[in-house]
Amino acid sequence: MVRILQIIFGAMCITIAAIWAVYMTMPGIGNGYWIATAFIFFFGLFQIYSGMGYAARYIEIDGNVIVLKRSALERKIALVPDRLERVEILPLSIIFTINDGRRITIRFGMSVAASIDCIKDAVEEYATGQKIEIEERSDLQ
Repeated sequence: MVRILQIIFGAMCITIAAIWAVYMTMPGIGNGYWIATAFIFFFGLFQIYSGMGYAARYIEIDGNVIVLKRSALERKIALVPDRLERVEILPLSIIFTINDGRRITIRFGMSVAASIDCIKDAVEEYATGQKIEIEERSDLQ
């Protein structure tokens, strides 16, 4: 239901931006509102993008691959066991350390508090099965 409302709201924003853009081209109207019109237009596009499910954040364990999407506009990241050096599990985040030293952090918000433990358990089970070093910490130390 929320996704449908996002799509409807996005379409309304785009429609309002288009009407306002036509209105601003009339003689005697100032040119100072193009930034606001562009913002409303792009906000409408983002609402439609989000309503179609493309802006969802997630972590998915599929066989021997972990697929991450950390933010609404970021691409998916696929982590295979050969690239993972270690996994650090903290109360509200998981840090994946890659062989080249880079760290990829997944932060959990309180909106997904009910599923944090399930995600942590699944990642821990995956790391144990793939023989990846695991460290559980209660704080950032």
